[in-house]
Amino acid sequence: MIRVGGMTPLTSIDFPGRLAAVLYLQGCPWRCGYCHNPELLPARGQGGVAWAQAEAFLHRRVGLLDAVVFSGGEPTSQAALPIAFTCASCCRSWTGSGWTSRRPTRITTR
Repeated sequence: MIRVGGMTPLTSIDFPGRLAAVLYLQGCPWRCGYCHNPELLPARGQGGVAWAQAEAFLHRRVGLLDAVVFSGGEPTSQAALPIAFTCASCCRSWTGSGWTSRRPTRITTR
């Protein structure tokens, strides 16, 4: 499933106007000098959060969170991103992502 390098359980700034959780996805093909999350660059990082743990967290927060933000790393590097979006949508949340469009076909409009 999706490789989650870290998680912010509550933010009011990453999805303007909504209370959100942020899932930082592992892996990025770019090497930007200004990257804020260099620990997420390797496709397989140390530590992180198991997808089952992140998914359980989102299900426990149904009705409390307005949104889930997928950040990175580069979220579109992971083939399972559409499945993760679907899961977040099932939690009755808005979904958003911060990406550089490495693989924009993995993002769909619902």
